[in-house]
This record gives sequence, C-alpha cells and structure tokens, in this order.
Amino acid sequence: RCASAGEYFPLWNRREGLGNSVPGQVSSALYYPLRPIWFLPWLSLPQRYALFVVLHILVAATGIGFAARRLALNKTAAKFAMVSYALSCPVLFQQYNLIYLCSAAWIGFCFGSLSDLWRAQYHEQRLACGRSIVIFSLSISMMILCGDPHTAVNCGILAAAGILLLIFRGQTRIESRMRGLGFLLSAATLIALVTAVRWIPAWRWSQHSNRVESTVTPFL
Repeated sequence: RCASAGEYFPLWNRREGLGNSVPGQVSSALYYPLRPIWFLPWLSLPQRYALFVVLHILVAATGIGFAARRLALNKTAAKFAMVSYALSCPVLFQQYNLIYLCSAAWIGFCFGSLSDLWRAQYHEQRLACGRSIVIFSLSISMMILCGDPHTAVNCGILAAAGILLLIFRGQTRIESRMRGLGFLLSAATLIALVTAVRWIPAWRWSQHSNRVESTVTPFL
C-alpha cells in the first residue's frame, strides 16, 4: 500500500497495535539492500516473493561454498556442503519466515571470513586480516539490516570468543595481541556504521516504552 502511494520508506504503521514506527521496528528490514526486489515492476507479488526466496537460497549456497574453500575442502566436499546446507529443512523451510532465511543466507560468509581471519592472525598477515574483517562485518550487517539481530549477536559472540582465544594463546607477543584487539574494534566499528540506519531509529523508538521509565505507577 505504501509503495503504491510512492512511500517506499514508510515512517508509520497505523495498522499494527495502536500504531508504531516502521524504521524503529527491527523486523521491518526497511534498509535491507535486497529489499528493492519487492518493487520490480514487471513481476507480480508471488513472483517477487519466489525470486526473493530463490536468490537467498543461492546466496546461502555461495556463502557455504566460500566457507568450504576457506577451510581447504576439496571441490566435491564443497559442493556437497553447498547443496546440503541451502536445501536443508532449517534453511529451505524459512521461505515461510523470510527474516530468518535472509540471516541464514549470510552465515557462510561470516564463518568463512572468520576462518581466514584466524589463519591470517596466526601468521600475522595484516592485509588478509583486513579483508576478512570487511567480509565478516558486512555479513553481520546484512543479518541486522534484514531484521534478525539475534543471529548476528550469536555470530558476533562466537567470533569474539574465537579471536580472543587465539590472540591470548600461550606465547603470543604483545604486538599481536594489541593487533587482534584492534581487529575486533575495527569490526565492531564497521558494523555500527553500516547498520546505524537500522539501530538508531530502533533505539529512539525503544525510548517510548514504559520499560525505560525509572518509576512505574502500581496498578490499583
């Protein structure tokens, strides 16, 4: 309805609850980069839906293939991983819940870049570390922008735990430890900048909740 009226970035949804902020609603995926698929003029709505699902299944397969290559698997194992993940029930069934399908599509890129990052950090390869941080940060950002911060936070926790374990291992030099902490800070900063359009309105909308009030009037 909003798109047909030319409002491609609706600010208010009066039909849900007593009305709420669309930019402030985490699950709205208002600024997800692949959202323009829903506005392709030569396709019907069911066709757009099907294209959106198929595209994310292909992204999921590509991401797992990327992770398989980073783990030095052979071509047969990599192809098997791509097909088995993309067409598995926990992923394919999410065609009925697009938010989780979108986040599942980017997991392979997330963990593939982490594998590269751990290897590059171990061998002190700065350029490879920087490239891995960019891929990791963008894949996490896609999860947040598509409306699933839960999966993004889980991936972030695993990444932080793995990197901290690596940089604080036995005989690691102080310089390497500081560089590892700098990598974590760089990734967090990049994610915050890319997703600012998502979390700033969500934070502002959350301030309208009575949960932020310091005192609550008891119900009599």
